[in-house]
Amino acid sequence: MGKGGSGKGRWQVTRTEMDETGVCKACGERLVCVDIDPLETENFASSLSTLACQREDTG
Repeated sequence: MGKGGSGKGRWQVTRTEMDETGVCKACGERLVCVDIDPLETENFASSLSTLACQREDTG
């Protein structure tokens, strides 16, 4: 969680979820966009796939 999206201010790191409209269940702020480059997109997709496989294996 951050203040103002500028990377300034005090940050708190916590595990949370987003609701179906993009609102964070921890801080109540709405996700507007995610700005990542193609390499970051590929890394994210790979990490997400790995997590999904791990969850499938543990049931």
